[in-house]
Amino acid sequence: MDLTPKTGAQYVPVSDLGRDIIEAIIVAGRPQTEYDVLKAVRGKMEDKRRVLRELLAAGRIRRAGGGKRNDPYLYSIPPDGDVPPPKAEDGWDDGGGAEVSPNVREVDWN
Repeated sequence: MDLTPKTGAQYVPVSDLGRDIIEAIIVAGRPQTEYDVLKAVRGKMEDKRRVLRELLAAGRIRRAGGGKRNDPYLYSIPPDGDVPPPKAEDGWDDGGGAEVSPNVREVDWN
């Protein structure tokens, strides 16, 4: 396990964060607030926020809501399903079951 020097938090390569963010939204099964998405994915907070914005700008995820109290932004996967195809070497399921990246945490959304 790699640890960041200052915080001791587990290091997650930035290249994996995009996949993990998309996977966290899919696993949740419903639109997620930014807080919920960031809580479900491991890594440095500044990296997670930056990658979330990059995914939004690239159209890989979509955002609804006003971004205000009582009307937060909700992130979801676009209806066209522009999600990377399953790849066993990337930690994605190869079609045989529901394998989840070890960087996505189980979160009780209730």
